[in-house]
Amino acid sequence: MWKNCVGVVVLGSITVACSGAGHSGFGNRNTGTPADSGPIDTGSAPGLDGGGGTLPPSGPTFGTTCTGAATTLTGTVYAPNGTDPLPNIYVYIAGTVNPFPAGNYCNQCSKPLDAWYTETQSAADGTFSLDLSMVPYGASATFVVNVGSFRKVTTVPVSCGANTAPALASTLPGKSADGDIPKIAVTTGNSDHLDQILNVLGITEYDCYEGRASTSSTPTCTPIDTAAHLLEKTSAKTIDDYNLLFVSCAPDAYKTFGSPAIAANTNAFVTAGGRLFATDMSYDYVAQAFPSDITWMGPTGAPQPVDGANVGVGGSYTGNIDDPSLVTWLNKLGAT
Repeated sequence: MWKNCVGVVVLGSITVACSGAGHSGFGNRNTGTPADSGPIDTGSAPGLDGGGGTLPPSGPTFGTTCTGAATTLTGTVYAPNGTDPLPNIYVYIAGTVNPFPAGNYCNQCSKPLDAWYTETQSAADGTFSLDLSMVPYGASATFVVNVGSFRKVTTVPVSCGANTAPALASTLPGKSADGDIPKIAVTTGNSDHLDQILNVLGITEYDCYEGRASTSSTPTCTPIDTAAHLLEKTSAKTIDDYNLLFVSCAPDAYKTFGSPAIAANTNAFVTAGGRLFATDMSYDYVAQAFPSDITWMGPTGAPQPVDGANVGVGGSYTGNIDDPSLVTWLNKLGAT
């Protein structure tokens, strides 16, 4: 379902992001500082017009210098926890690493942010192989792993023949001290706690909202305000200060959805390129902000009455995974 915004229902969760015309690997806003072990040409801020793409080789390259020997850089891309391999992550040797533009926006494949000599994507098991034949010959190269607003930039040693990227260089950052990361807001639920999911993935830099807990647990992060204030823009930080918003399942917590500004500001956040992830009974953030994008069960209406689609029945269900790459990745991890 591709419209101005995209809604996808996955495993009881709802994710919403900007237009599918975008390129998730390049060009989202970030405010972190790239981690590097050598000089990097940061160029100038490209704005929405991009500033990258494939660079033509200049001067001697590994292909012209290494007397016909194939020169490669191989490795595995990992989540910030350094353990879970990740598929479909962009990997490249950069000529120019540009700063992320200010604010959220929908990036486009035709206007990539960085400029590179060679690029590829990681396979289902996280592995990659870069052909360095068109890369300028030298003792090192600027190596980048990137997806969305997560970007790790490292200077790695290279020579003629087979090279292996250090695991640390191919591990995405989980905090801005390690590279570029998005600004993240997380609301805790009383049925699930998405902040704990981020922690397990190795993402440790985010702001907590709500601070809810179940009857048998304690809050898992310390809140700075409520989700309503964040979206109404009455808190110290507003939704426009973030790139990602995770809204955990909280039964009965949002039956009174609040002011119309919540829906309007949520819609504007996503339309501008922000990412919204809502689980289970927090569906109202999608149902109210994007009334025409998903047809919900239950009462009709545009937007649907608050909490109107809460008509499901608990139990175990058998489902099919439609994404072949996701199936392959789960099989690699032994999770199917």
